[in-house]
Amino acid sequence: FVSDAFRRGAQLEQQGQYFRAAEAYLVILGSPPRNQKARVDLSRIIDQGIAEKRSSAAGMETELMLDEAIAEMDAARRLLQRSASFDVESGQASLVESRRSQLVDRRVQALLVEAARAREGGLWSAALANLQRVEALSPGYGQTRERMREVWVDWADANESEGRLRAAAMRLEEATRVPGERSSAISARAAAIRSALGMSDLRNGAC
Repeated sequence: FVSDAFRRGAQLEQQGQYFRAAEAYLVILGSPPRNQKARVDLSRIIDQGIAEKRSSAAGMETELMLDEAIAEMDAARRLLQRSASFDVESGQASLVESRRSQLVDRRVQALLVEAARAREGGLWSAALANLQRVEALSPGYGQTRERMREVWVDWADANESEGRLRAAAMRLEEATRVPGERSSAISARAAAIRSALGMSDLRNGAC
């Protein structure tokens, strides 16, 4: 196993695939006993492997493939974290974090614009999907959660105006699951609709 992994790492280095070579040496390091040659080899090429991912991310950003660019920087970050656990450090750790932050911020701004457009067009699912992606990329960013709650309420308003009371109550209940100051008022409104449904004849078209 070890000899095969070393051979694979060397081949990848010769091909200029330093990131994958670094991963091969990490596999060896993760298998006891700890192999010092793998540590030396990893230390020798880790900066080249990280630079490879940074270059790849830059190309993807140029093509506006921001999610893919962020994924490249996430991969670089994971490599750095795994390497550090074996006392292998890189001088590019701060560059990776800074670059990832820039990419995330750019993607977040684009997603917020897309979410606003979807909301204006009544495309509630699309608006929420974009806001949820923002929350995943940058938890607690700005007023993202408040916007998510507002979209759920807007969706409920649309359902209620269409006479779809059960759906409206469900949207409001989803809104209460988003942390915020208005949760109690929204919950009370959802309960009122549920109560009205319970007292009405459901065969008259309310659904």
